[in-house]
Amino acid sequence: MRRSPPGSTPPRWQVLVVGRDSALVRGLERGLAGRGYALRAARDGASALVALQQDRPDGIVVDLVNGAAPDGVRLLRRMREIDATVPVLALAPPLAVRDTLTAGAIRAGAFVLGAAAAEVVHAAFQKALGEQRQADTLAYYRRREAKRAGVGQLVGESIPMLRLKTQLRLLLDAEARSREAPAVLLLGASGTGKGEVARALHFDGARRDQPFVRVDVEDLTAPGAETRLFGRERGADAPARRQGLVEAADGGTLFISDLGAMPPALQARLLRLLQQGVMQRVHGTREVPVDVRIVAATRSQPEVLLQAGRLRPDLHRRLAGVPLQLAPLRERGDDLWLLAHCFVKGVAERRGLAPPRLSSAVRETMAVHPWPGNVRELRHALERAVLVQPGGTIDSAHLEFAPPPRPAPPPPPPELNLHHLEREALAQALRRAYGNVSQAARLLGISRDTMRYRIARHALAGTRAAR
Repeated sequence: MRRSPPGSTPPRWQVLVVGRDSALVRGLERGLAGRGYALRAARDGASALVALQQDRPDGIVVDLVNGAAPDGVRLLRRMREIDATVPVLALAPPLAVRDTLTAGAIRAGAFVLGAAAAEVVHAAFQKALGEQRQADTLAYYRRREAKRAGVGQLVGESIPMLRLKTQLRLLLDAEARSREAPAVLLLGASGTGKGEVARALHFDGARRDQPFVRVDVEDLTAPGAETRLFGRERGADAPARRQGLVEAADGGTLFISDLGAMPPALQARLLRLLQQGVMQRVHGTREVPVDVRIVAATRSQPEVLLQAGRLRPDLHRRLAGVPLQLAPLRERGDDLWLLAHCFVKGVAERRGLAPPRLSSAVRETMAVHPWPGNVRELRHALERAVLVQPGGTIDSAHLEFAPPPRPAPPPPPPELNLHHLEREALAQALRRAYGNVSQAARLLGISRDTMRYRIARHALAGTRAAR
């Protein structure tokens, strides 16, 4: 590389210029002077590959016009094999932007420029370096997240937790052998740690280097939920295409935090994605292939959701092949203390505080508390306690618990009226069959004609019974 004059600021970026045109190098040196670049020239492909391996430049400019190598595209591919992260700018004449040479350069991963002006080169490098910094930052956070996730990071030695870890490891071993990632259904009350289990499956599996995308209840129930999930095609009312969460998870894992909150229309779209591996954006007509692993969670048992008509039976069958049950905190024994010490230590470290200790009184209080909010309630209670009692002793007075849930009032006794009971049975069968008369009739063990007659008799035509 060309050295900077004595006393000048050291260059920030080392750039390799590949080509036989010495005027190109001189022009770039003049135009990029004072911008933090140091340039080195390589007149042929062999010299360029040696410089790339020895100096590891921050960027490369390849002159496709003046014959840097007998085959410039082959040189670009060889460079990408040596270092796939270094930005490469390929210079081509403006009229050759669409020719075979330029198309090959694009496929080889180069940024193709139609002019060798220093301003253009500088702008292109800054864009490429910015994208590389963004990719490096994303990779850093993924590596950091992977260290915090994984089956080994799940806290607990109780029988339910050991059973769950064993199931997870068996599932991951089967995936590694078959190279397939089946959909998984996580069952457990709110706050039991379903999100941590989903992350463990992702970061210990073959898709660990791909995106992990979480779909929260707000993503499913807010206005525009369909667009939020599946994206939107460009149209008259939408000047730009919008990517949804499903496409953002392509190649990785899509975690749906509460399947019971998903509207029927979205459940139908999700089922198609599971069955065919394709989706359509809102207002789109083209099928978009998406390779995504689905991990879905429910706060209620599937039987309850099915009976209430909040879960499609065909979607449940597709997901129920690999069900994993998470136990509530009150059934996990001494895991309570392992989690408590883990939360206290973690909060203190993040805040730069000395970790407080738990008094015997607070241990007794925690032992008898029912923990309706499960692990999430324990974490929030101890986070608040660490902040109000840093470095000291956490006592019962420092804990704030969620109020225990009020017992639901007993339902009124059912009306013993034959007409009412028959109408209710018909309506429930139609809900479970999503309005399909034939399927509802099979559920009740009657013929389709009898079902249609009784629907008309009870004025249930408004329940999509015409199908």
